[in-house]
Amino acid sequence: MKALRRRLQSTQRVPGGVWLVLGLLGMMAFFSRNPELSVAAVLLLAWFFLLLWRTGEPPILLLALGFQWLQVTAKLVHANIVGAPVQALSEFGGDVEMAIWLSMGALAVLALGMRIALIRLMPTDPTVAHDQARLFSVNRLWMLYLASVPVSLMIVSMSWAIPGGTQVALALSDIRWVVFFALAYATLVKMQRLHLLLIAFSIELALGVGGFFADFKTVFFVTIIAYIAAGRRLTGTQLAVALSMVSMLFMLSLVWTAIKIEYRDYLSGGQLAQVVTRGYMERTQKLFEMVSELTTEELRQSVDTTAQRISYVDFFAVTTTTVPRRIAHENGALWGGALQHIFMPRLFFPSKPALPNDSERTNYYTGLYMAGETHGTSVSMGYVAESYIDFGKFGMFAPILLLGVLLGWMYRFFVTRKNIPTFIGYGLAVVVLLEAYKFETTNTKLLGAIVTAFLVAFVVQKYLVRKLARQLVLKRRTSIGAAVSTPRIS
Repeated sequence: MKALRRRLQSTQRVPGGVWLVLGLLGMMAFFSRNPELSVAAVLLLAWFFLLLWRTGEPPILLLALGFQWLQVTAKLVHANIVGAPVQALSEFGGDVEMAIWLSMGALAVLALGMRIALIRLMPTDPTVAHDQARLFSVNRLWMLYLASVPVSLMIVSMSWAIPGGTQVALALSDIRWVVFFALAYATLVKMQRLHLLLIAFSIELALGVGGFFADFKTVFFVTIIAYIAAGRRLTGTQLAVALSMVSMLFMLSLVWTAIKIEYRDYLSGGQLAQVVTRGYMERTQKLFEMVSELTTEELRQSVDTTAQRISYVDFFAVTTTTVPRRIAHENGALWGGALQHIFMPRLFFPSKPALPNDSERTNYYTGLYMAGETHGTSVSMGYVAESYIDFGKFGMFAPILLLGVLLGWMYRFFVTRKNIPTFIGYGLAVVVLLEAYKFETTNTKLLGAIVTAFLVAFVVQKYLVRKLARQLVLKRRTSIGAAVSTPRIS
């Protein structure tokens, strides 16, 4: 037992390559134009890995923190590249340096909250999840995935017609990502039928680029998480594939940024609303047409625009100059409203007033004018800025710590389920926490999306996963319960 404990504890060691990369980044940061902020940003990444790296498990918590870190530090990186103090790149004249310091502090506290929720949680033995995945038929997982796609799309198309149930319907439609994760994990563990994973990836990519918001990031995130969780060692060929995926994501982001305004206008039929009035084939044809007409100059301009879009500290920067100087701290009113929204679901409280457009709150607390509902847009400040508005420079960290504990507890809940295969629990945790990577989300929408996703995933794991798993194993005589409780099945 002690030997097993030592072996499992050793799986938490951060790979040496991570420290090598962070060390190189630290040296570059020390000699950058903004050394204090830059070194702190690298140390923050090290803090994430020290607290949350768990070998053989899906790094969804690290991904959520890492993407938010990118949004917080993008302006800092840009300033270092052009050799300017970060304050010189302030878009609206706010205190950008202060906003970055407070945002990095918030992410450090968020990570601490996640780690608190994982205290005394032994890392799962990767061989258990691997052996369970080997019991599953990749072909049957593939067929289940193919069936889940049209069902998911149908639920999405009907979601807006369900009074009070839109958020639940959207969360239910996202369960197909659990199937995608399971397919990816099983194929990568077995190293069999990889072409089926490639086809599924292509399907999700095609569906993602055709929508109003072009949600093509999700398929990259879920695939990368499955790859890491499967514990594949990076060969030269696999590293080339991974770098190609990252490059593809970057290029798609650039292209989307260059065409999205015109493309969204085409999708909405000229309406000032976030609606799609064109059929899939029609809008796909238009998309390819617009991409083919892009010029080199437009792509170059898109690089700057993308960097500005990724960075999300400017609204917070302005807020630090208006609150409390012009507007008093709200003493918990914003987070209180978010909690009230959660505990009063529209399904049971149909008369509950609709949430105001995010731009209204942003304009009020920043003194800026951002286009809102009349222009079919919604611009938020982000949950960190709202925490500052509620409680100030020091009190803001309290709700963020509790948010981290909640996210960590949700992860812990699904990866420790004993009645379902471990790698399916991984997939459920990934789907529930996918929304946590958005630094720009308001506290109300962030809590609403995550809590709703958790409840839907809870019902699915309790009443559906075990029954479905029995149909997916290679040998029907194999007990799925035995597969869950024992590391190896003979």
